[in-house]
Amino acid sequence: MTFLLDIGVGAWGGYLQSGMLSGLLVTLGTAGAATLATVVWALVPALMRSTHSRVLNGLARAYVEVFRGTPVLVQLFLVFFGLAVLGILIGPWTASVLVLTLNQGSFLAESYRSGIQAVPRGHREVATAMGMSPLLVFRRVVAPEALRLIVPAIGNITVMVLLTTPISSLIGNQELLYQAVLIQSRTDDWSVYLLATLMYTAVALVLSVGNSALERHLRLAT
Repeated sequence: MTFLLDIGVGAWGGYLQSGMLSGLLVTLGTAGAATLATVVWALVPALMRSTHSRVLNGLARAYVEVFRGTPVLVQLFLVFFGLAVLGILIGPWTASVLVLTLNQGSFLAESYRSGIQAVPRGHREVATAMGMSPLLVFRRVVAPEALRLIVPAIGNITVMVLLTTPISSLIGNQELLYQAVLIQSRTDDWSVYLLATLMYTAVALVLSVGNSALERHLRLAT
């Protein structure tokens, strides 16, 4: 323990300044962009699954099964390296956000669909009888009621996106783990991974607390 404090923890201040903080910012940017994109994108397959069209339903089901049934690392390599073979070059950060969005969107889409289906049919029928268009019924009746059920899933997805971002270091996205690997290779100090773990944990805890507070607010507003 004394060795760890003297050699490892004592050097953490320098590690933060020499890459860990900039890596954290990249991690937050990657996770933030992917989370926002996931929240929006997941609505598309969810609505497709809720239609009576066999084609749209089948396409959405295939998307969900493919991205839920294959490792995210394989998806990342396929997008980053596979598209490059086809002459489509995208940067590590863009590829990371895209894959995280598609991967986590496949999970959130099912939560969306469940939340939408949980809204009582009678509420929709009353709104329709009042002359509301289908779009207005969704915006004013279905979406607000479903949101209360979906918020916990969105919170979980937010944390999962954050904790999946280290995979993107394998294609050169200079996030937190990428910087930790560079520092460890330069200093041979393995405690930098402990520092990275603590940083990931701190951000995840903040996100979890924020999501819990939002859930309580929505329950009180019901």
